[in-house]
Amino acid sequence: MKIVYPTFKIPNILKENFSKYENRKNDFVILGRVSKDKNTIEAVKFFSNFNKKNRIFNLGKLHIIGPIEKNLEKDVKKLNAENDNLCFHGYLSLKKRNKILKNSKYGLHFFVGEHFGRSILEMQKFGIIVFCHNSGGAMEIVSSKLQKFTSSIDLENKLKIVLDNIDERMKIKKMINRKILKYSDQEFRKNILKAIHNE
Repeated sequence: MKIVYPTFKIPNILKENFSKYENRKNDFVILGRVSKDKNTIEAVKFFSNFNKKNRIFNLGKLHIIGPIEKNLEKDVKKLNAENDNLCFHGYLSLKKRNKILKNSKYGLHFFVGEHFGRSILEMQKFGIIVFCHNSGGAMEIVSSKLQKFTSSIDLENKLKIVLDNIDERMKIKKMINRKILKYSDQEFRKNILKAIHNE
């Protein structure tokens, strides 16, 4: 059996040094559909609770980028009214989306059993440290054990370690840069040709 990664246009890696990354806003991003299967509302509630309990980290905004399912519009309005640090952007142009990704430090992904994890890859291509559930294809895309969580308590503990330790952030950033090199249009073409010629 051969695994060949998807054909969608994969962004190039954003090249920046670590000090430039550290100068980004302490913002978080959730990228993709706002839906029940992606557990978006749970992720937003987690962020709000974490932020209230851990003011010491001086977190910024949580940007939620992606179309909102109609059955969740009431939940979104309620959360917006209760929290001034949430930004439900809905669908954005690539230019506007990329500007947010380039200026944010962290990402959240709560989907359990993700098939591949395109949004995780895209966030990491823009230099974001993403925290995702330790299941499915998502766990293969992230590099550090600190990026993979099994529960809200596990995520809270790992977030505290990363937010509190510049050396851990630097280590994770280096690991991400090495790992995501294999996810590119060029690598996809090479893998497709290998799979065709070997069968």
